[in-house]
Amino acid sequence: SLLSALALLLWLLGAGRRSAALHWLIAIGGGGLLHLLLSWSLRTTPEVLELADRTLRSPSAEMSLSTVVLTFFAVMEAAELPRKHRQWPYLVAALVLILLALARIYLGQEWLSGALMGMAIGLAWTAVVGLAYRQRASRHFSGATASMIFYGSFLALFAWQVNEHNAEDLAALQSTTVIREIDGDAWWASEWRQMPVNRTRLESVASRSFNAQLA
Repeated sequence: SLLSALALLLWLLGAGRRSAALHWLIAIGGGGLLHLLLSWSLRTTPEVLELADRTLRSPSAEMSLSTVVLTFFAVMEAAELPRKHRQWPYLVAALVLILLALARIYLGQEWLSGALMGMAIGLAWTAVVGLAYRQRASRHFSGATASMIFYGSFLALFAWQVNEHNAEDLAALQSTTVIREIDGDAWWASEWRQMPVNRTRLESVASRSFNAQLA
């Protein structure tokens, strides 16, 4: 998303839309600052086999920055469209964010609560800068051209990333298989008591209890 942001910034400067470029730079700069602050102070990456309470309270730095980039571009693009078509940039941004969040949660890179908090922080910053932009923007630009540059560079980078790093990314995301061998006599004596008593489920605590063992 940062490549898309840079490409759009250069186009805005080249087209002489300095006010739009300034607000875009402020939005992305603020989003980048949020990313650094959350990464350094609050953010912890979830682990596949361990769940620490602090991770549930940690906003996602990656989702926060992505939210700022996508939603502020939607604000800028919507301002250049007729009123009856202004919902489309927001719908596209929302769709991309939802797919990104679901992918990161599925791959174990986010907790749902962390992703939602990161998106909320990003939306709050976008609202502040977006309001200032709507009040000060005077010169219009081509929303279609801006969309082609922004989403075109986004898709080009995505295609390159998949082509160049797909194998190593998949290998890095593979969860380890834990194999534990227990002697039969030790099992019957007391070792069975050391096995996990809860399943990893979304239901209540009582329904996660697993009190049967089969050998």
